[in-house]
Amino acid sequence: MNHVAQMQYLPTEAADRPGFDRLWHPRGQLCAVCLSRTRGFGWFDPNMPRGKRTYRWFCSVQCQSAFTRKAKKGQPVAEITEEESLAIPAVMRAVGRKIDEIGWDRSFADLTELEMRFLLIVAIDTFRHEMYEINAEFGGGGAVLTLDFNHTPNFADRVNEAVDAALTAENATRTPRDYLGGSRLGHACERALQFEFTATPKDDGQDFSGQVLRIFAIGHELEELAIRWLRGAGFDLYTQKGNRPDGGQFGFSIAGGRIRGHVDGIIAAGPEGFGLAVPALWECKTMNAKNWRACVKDGVTKSKPVYAAQIAVYQAYMEAQVPGISANSAMFTAINKDTAELYHEQVPFDAELAQRMSDRGVRILRATDAGELLPRVGANRDFFECRFCSWAERCWGLSA
Repeated sequence: MNHVAQMQYLPTEAADRPGFDRLWHPRGQLCAVCLSRTRGFGWFDPNMPRGKRTYRWFCSVQCQSAFTRKAKKGQPVAEITEEESLAIPAVMRAVGRKIDEIGWDRSFADLTELEMRFLLIVAIDTFRHEMYEINAEFGGGGAVLTLDFNHTPNFADRVNEAVDAALTAENATRTPRDYLGGSRLGHACERALQFEFTATPKDDGQDFSGQVLRIFAIGHELEELAIRWLRGAGFDLYTQKGNRPDGGQFGFSIAGGRIRGHVDGIIAAGPEGFGLAVPALWECKTMNAKNWRACVKDGVTKSKPVYAAQIAVYQAYMEAQVPGISANSAMFTAINKDTAELYHEQVPFDAELAQRMSDRGVRILRATDAGELLPRVGANRDFFECRFCSWAERCWGLSA
């Protein structure tokens, strides 16, 4: 077990070790993840004897959690990590824009001290920002033991604990899916989809936390708001059959009910002047600001291939119930959860993608029925997708 702690600033003598200082947060240290100034979040390996322990310090709980997650799995943290590799392109773009201002015809040796200082500041600040964003998205959750030895739960903490306990208890009573979700067919790893389809128990600590369940619930409520907004803007949007409360959600079921999907809505008509061909599939997703900006910049197909696969599959299999829906572009709505900004995109039907995803679903069913495990997406445990997989310990504990 690894310990992490938010530690006080000044050293004091350890109560159980006279003559030994209890190590608190030192001055002059940089965050072991993003190189920002540390703020008291620490880590050490209690399996090492006192005096030989390696201590690491961090700027935030996100960076602390990202580091600890790897340390618990024995993953390397000294070499360039996948997260750092993801941050490097942003640094290159930022530095490139600065060199555009300075001029590419000048060598580094010709730059003034001020110009070189600006380049370094741009590189460091961009790297810190990207690492913080990446670790906030992927490293802040998951199975990380975070202890603050100096913290006493206050009123807000106790209320949140009660709320989260109720949410996790309610979630535990829900019957697991007994089918492969059409919205999941675009996931990068077919083996992970097998584990998901068979309701294989997740690794310890990987079940949804109360916070994650709250995020899901907020996303659902934002989707309901988007429905109201679009209808108010003149879109004839159906989310239930006949738009009746008891009409039931639109969806499809294939392969004897072993692959199913439920659509967010179908647009029957749009306001004049939009040139929207109907009927059109409507899919809505909520995102944090970073993912939303990427979606706006690159489009859903490039930035969120899982969503693009979902749209193509739904257009294909809803054709039998709603003739013409695959001939028309779907409307994809993305809500920025941080700013309430909206992004809408028309997504043409991709028949080739729909066929590949359909074939993938059949392949997963057949392999599962035969008791075979499909290949992992990653060649080693450090692969980005594997690091954040809910079945990583189980999967990499197998021989192949």
